[in-house]
Amino acid sequence: MFRLVPLMLLTCMALPLSAAGAPDTRQQLEEVRGRIRQTEAELEQRRRQARELVRKLHASEAALGRTRQTLERIRGQLDRLKKEIAGQEQKADEAGRRLGRTGRTLRQRLTAIYKGGESTFLKVLLSNSSPADMARDYDFFRRIVQRDRELLERYREEQLQARAQKARLERLRAEQEKAFAERKRQQQRLDKQRLQQQGLLAQVRQDEEALAVLLHELEDKARRLNDLLGDVRREPSKGRQAATGFAGSRGRLPWPVNGPVRVGFGTGRHPVLGTRYESHGIEIVVNGEKPIRAVWDGRVIFAKPFRGYGNLMILDHGDGYYTLYAQASRLLRKPGERVHKGDRIAVSGFEGSDVVYFEIRQGSRPVDPMRWLASRRR
Repeated sequence: MFRLVPLMLLTCMALPLSAAGAPDTRQQLEEVRGRIRQTEAELEQRRRQARELVRKLHASEAALGRTRQTLERIRGQLDRLKKEIAGQEQKADEAGRRLGRTGRTLRQRLTAIYKGGESTFLKVLLSNSSPADMARDYDFFRRIVQRDRELLERYREEQLQARAQKARLERLRAEQEKAFAERKRQQQRLDKQRLQQQGLLAQVRQDEEALAVLLHELEDKARRLNDLLGDVRREPSKGRQAATGFAGSRGRLPWPVNGPVRVGFGTGRHPVLGTRYESHGIEIVVNGEKPIRAVWDGRVIFAKPFRGYGNLMILDHGDGYYTLYAQASRLLRKPGERVHKGDRIAVSGFEGSDVVYFEIRQGSRPVDPMRWLASRRR
């Protein structure tokens, strides 16, 4: 459609300009100009529709990501409740057994007291031959009474504990039932959102203008990240990181997070758009909040939000090697801090994202992380 405008202009230039046909020529020129304006308006409307379609797709992806995170949180909550309920059931059982033992002992004492009555106490005291014996027996009976009082108090306390343990167990089970219901609701919501996103993706794949908008966004995002890395490398305040042996770690680096690779390095077909796409890193699928770890010793030279990448961290490993970690929900280190291989540096789960983006740079040149990361058993 973009070729219509220059074609119409050429048509205008080719119109006869004789004096006799001047009125007709002017009318034809106006008609051509009108068609040009109409075509330009249609093109602009088409661009607006494409941008709106892309906006809806981004909103759908974000909503889908938020629902996935909610489901992951509920799964974690259910796992926690399952363990707490198992522990609480054990505590409630133990409290019940203690109460039963104390109750039996108390009943035996009450039976003995009922059968003996007060006469036993008087008989013993009055049968003593000396004040010393009487004092001894009195002290003995005093301790028995004290023990009975403590036994009764313990029974009452254990009754309260058993009731409290049972009430807590009932609360946990009620919370578990509520979490089960919420999980079912969120799963239904997720299924609905997936269908909506599939419909939007089908529209985008058939819409060349929308695809062009999305691909431009991806290319612009990569360009801005490349510019950022160049800027932080040139900053005098960053200093120079001493060599850490990173260059000799090819094929031995630990993974920053565990998960399957959704988007690989280099030129490939985008898994969502279905178009050819150039990726400078890899996207690792991660559900929920999981620790992101440094793959090698280094120093933090950038740690803050960066548009299109969520929270971003860049580590300098010396000898011109850098690693980049993006789409983090939280950053745990600050610029200038030194980190060691395996240290927790961030947490995954940026809102609306279910991946961690990871890059390795040698100078300004991105290199394939899969050649550097240790192979994983399938």
